[in-house]
Amino acid sequence: RSGQVRQALRRLDAGLNRFDSSLQEVLRLDVFLDDINFEDEFVALSTEFFGGVPPSMNIVGADLQHNAEVELSCIAGA
Repeated sequence: RSGQVRQALRRLDAGLNRFDSSLQEVLRLDVFLDDINFEDEFVALSTEFFGGVPPSMNIVGADLQHNAEVELSCIAGA
């Protein structure tokens, strides 16, 4: 799971960069996990990408498709 989390956060950052934004501009992060028990580890991993202070997060358990373990959606500034 940690590998998929890191990859998802890298892809999110790359997508934000295309619009002149970055993870540091994220105001809210919606996190969908296939295993809600992974929540604490997700938060710990996310601090690597958000400089120690992650944005407000909404974390929920979800039945994800295509063997995904994490899905992210965010609202970010520019």
